[in-house]
Amino acid sequence: NFLLDFEWLQIYDAPFFSRLGISTSNFEGKINPNNSNLKPLNNFVKDISISFDLNAVLDTKDEIDIGLMIKILDTKLLLENKTGIESQLNKFAGNISVYAKYKLLRYKLFGLDIGSRFNATGLNSHSSGIFEPRTSFTFRPFEQLILKGSAGIYLQEVAAVSDEDEIISIFDPWIIIPDYLNPSQGLSFSGGIEYEFSKESSLQIEGYYRKSRDIPVINQNKIFSFDPDLVSGKLESYGWEIGYHIHNEIYSVSTAYSLSWVYKNVNEYVYIPKYDTRHSGNILLEYNIDNSWNFSAVWTIS
Repeated sequence: NFLLDFEWLQIYDAPFFSRLGISTSNFEGKINPNNSNLKPLNNFVKDISISFDLNAVLDTKDEIDIGLMIKILDTKLLLENKTGIESQLNKFAGNISVYAKYKLLRYKLFGLDIGSRFNATGLNSHSSGIFEPRTSFTFRPFEQLILKGSAGIYLQEVAAVSDEDEIISIFDPWIIIPDYLNPSQGLSFSGGIEYEFSKESSLQIEGYYRKSRDIPVINQNKIFSFDPDLVSGKLESYGWEIGYHIHNEIYSVSTAYSLSWVYKNVNEYVYIPKYDTRHSGNILLEYNIDNSWNFSAVWTIS
């Protein structure tokens, strides 16, 4: 792996500030079967990203954010399916997108974010001209209680593909979704409450629902070289997350529990993917012994 990142933050006399970010990264992963039952796999990803953000703070305390993102991506994947057919998925492409957001912050009891991303060009040939509207809100009817929610449409041109029949995946390769498939699109809703019992303890409850289409899945029925390497599927997930936190200068305790459902639909066959975890939870304990020492422990179940 290789990662290099540069960021320039500029604050102007007027209530404006800007951020310029430039980053590049390389990733290469390889699986050598070595006489095992694993299939050979070789994945290479190279990414160059340039982003420019401009933020304006109004007299009303509201904020306006606009930005530009340029991403250049090169992905290569060599894999073999169950029948022994080798496939090579290579693509080099670029994406140019602009985005804008308005933050309503003038009220103490209510806040609202509304914005959208527009893809001028895409990594996938079907991505250009697509809007991704998103919104979120917070409402505090009284000091101890916060209600919040969000909704949005998300476009995904890069996806991780993996064999659902593998019990343990060493790593999941990433590729640009090929042009014979549509890019993945997802619709997401979430809502929750946060209640502060005191300055040292709080409870959070959140629920979510997500539905995605055109999820790339490895074509396990590929027999001939001209058969597609990937097919499109659908994904639906929903669930709840509950967290309780206690903290002070000496110790802190954080507990979390999630209950979730995930269903995948490929060629009208619905199944539960391998990464679905119906129940999961964890407890994190931290204790400050003195100014120089801190003790922490975490217990996780899934």
